[in-house]
Amino acid sequence: DCFCLNLRHFTRAVCQIYDRYLAQANIQTGQFGILRLLSQGEKTVSALTELLALDQTTVTRNLQVVASRGWVFQERSLTDRRVTFWRLTDEGRAVYEAALPQW
Repeated sequence: DCFCLNLRHFTRAVCQIYDRYLAQANIQTGQFGILRLLSQGEKTVSALTELLALDQTTVTRNLQVVASRGWVFQERSLTDRRVTFWRLTDEGRAVYEAALPQW
């Protein structure tokens, strides 16, 4: 047996369990992870990618979903216009706090 493959199956099963509980708050594990990190303060996509241990495409896709729901917003750095930060909205913080007991 391949340990890596078994571990991937296991983590996928665990995420599915969490997704079932988080469904009560209308959120998925990937989205919850982003809200959790942003609840601690603004982050760049690069920082989120590193902290979540996900590829940038996955993080960007999840950011687009939570942004379309009005839970996060993007803002350019005042000191370096090439840098953008993601932040929670008040609604995003409320969703995060509502989902937290399910986590």
